[in-house]
Amino acid sequence: MTNNKLDLKAIIFDMDGVLINTEPQYENFWRTAAKKYNVYFEGFEKQIRGMTVKKLFEAQFRDLGEVKKENLLKEFKAFEDQMSFPEIPGIATLLPHLKESKIKLGLVTSSDLEKLTRV
Repeated sequence: MTNNKLDLKAIIFDMDGVLINTEPQYENFWRTAAKKYNVYFEGFEKQIRGMTVKKLFEAQFRDLGEVKKENLLKEFKAFEDQMSFPEIPGIATLLPHLKESKIKLGLVTSSDLEKLTRV
């Protein structure tokens, strides 16, 4: 720290839940899917937060037959194709300020390239 300020050179941001507020949409989709496929339990949404789709299928939907897994994957793709990407409040002000301060910015995400391009 220099003069009570952080001496930052770079900041890496996650996309979902940090830059864009997509978590409520994902929670709703996966809650509905879990109930539909009879794998829902109390606290489901918290347990799956941050999981990739692959990990989610392995952890929570592993006992579904292949046809049901394919159907769920199609449902998920259709959901992502129509979802919105509301920004986290204040992020549109913060990012330009950081850039003006010569702080390098990075982005990480487990989302696929198609979604990243749309965002």
